[in-house]
Amino acid sequence: MPCRIGELTFLESLPLFVIGTGSKVGRLSELKRLNNLRGKLRIEKLENVRDANVESGEANLGEKQYIESLELEWSYGEEAQSGEDAESVMVGLRPHRNLKELFITGYGGRVFPSWLINLDSCSGCQILPPFELPHLKSLKLRHLKKVEYMDYCSSRGPFFPSLEYLKLKYMPKLKELWRDLSPTHPPSFPYIRYCGDLASLELHSSPLLSSLEIKGCCKLTSLRLPPSPILSQLDILNCGDLASLELHSSPLLSSLKIFDCPKLTSVQVSSLPCLKALKLHKVREEVLQQLLATPFSLESLYIFDIDDLMTLPDELHQHVSTLQTLEIWGCTHLATLPHWIGNLTSLNRLCISSCHQLPSLPEEFRSLRILKSLTIGDWSGLTTLPDWIGSLSSLEHLQIRECPKLTSLPEEMRSLTTLHGLEISHCPHLSERCQRENGEDWPKIAHVPDIIIDWDWCRKPFQ
Repeated sequence: MPCRIGELTFLESLPLFVIGTGSKVGRLSELKRLNNLRGKLRIEKLENVRDANVESGEANLGEKQYIESLELEWSYGEEAQSGEDAESVMVGLRPHRNLKELFITGYGGRVFPSWLINLDSCSGCQILPPFELPHLKSLKLRHLKKVEYMDYCSSRGPFFPSLEYLKLKYMPKLKELWRDLSPTHPPSFPYIRYCGDLASLELHSSPLLSSLEIKGCCKLTSLRLPPSPILSQLDILNCGDLASLELHSSPLLSSLKIFDCPKLTSVQVSSLPCLKALKLHKVREEVLQQLLATPFSLESLYIFDIDDLMTLPDELHQHVSTLQTLEIWGCTHLATLPHWIGNLTSLNRLCISSCHQLPSLPEEFRSLRILKSLTIGDWSGLTTLPDWIGSLSSLEHLQIRECPKLTSLPEEMRSLTTLHGLEISHCPHLSERCQRENGEDWPKIAHVPDIIIDWDWCRKPFQ
């Protein structure tokens, strides 16, 4: 920055301040009298601070009450400053208590001062101290490879009293989320990712928590979620050792996703009256059964790679009048579908893919009169489409892919007058028969406005 910029004492906007190394550039002390700055301030090249104990304090950030967002950045790969000097710089850069956003990148110190946050790639830090930012609403901690726990002192008051969002990501040594935390003032943890040493997790009641994601906590064996009055979305992903899950009252939870939790066997769920979407991937069949047994009005069910699933559980039957979307992928032992599958009177989207034990499309599907989208994929044994497909009078989109033995389409395709999109891919025999004008099955589908054969559009000529 240019020298003497600090004389602009009425300056209100300075989004970026870069610390140089030459004698004719402005130092960090240029910020000392700029107390009218407001909004966002980003300070780059902090490794160029010369006298760490003095210069950072001269920036006088604590008097800049109108700054709402502060970014502090040390350049990656620079070694012009020791870890001790970086710690001294950080101590002197304490902001005003009105700060709402804080981003810290590339910090090389071993510990943080007690005023701190967004932390990113501060790989030397081992302990996170108690923070004093009463107006902080969003806190992100990422790539803190040595942090084992977050300290807390209950005598200081509530733990982030204004916090609404906390994101933890790539903290492989984290063993505890906090120590000595008063249960009267719990934080919300909407985002916990790749904390490999975290073995158990019991969150306190979180009145402000609306979304929670827990991902890549490979040693996590148990998870207990207390009553969360406004929680609407819960994602639990890639927790390979997770064995038990407790979900207490979450009256507004509308979306639940559990992916790659193969050891999960115990799911205790209280009432989830607003749950609309359930997505399960690489879990056991009993997890699906336990969740579907809970009273709610399910609208969307996505089932992926549940190896021990041989048929859809009877617990799904209670949702026949509300289910609108059903997708089943990669359930290699799924051999039959229940007779009541045709009673899904609200179903408008159906996808079945990579379920090789299913011999054919069950005839019960002909009763799905409001079905609008049908996807059939990776079905090596499917040789024909049934004649009753013409009964799907509301069908608008049909996708057929990776069905190598499917050789032709039935004449009843002509009856699908509402069909406006047809996609066929990786079905060599069928693709050849459906070529525009010359294909033997082209007359059966010529009425469809949009046709894609192996990613080539086959539109009807303009008339």
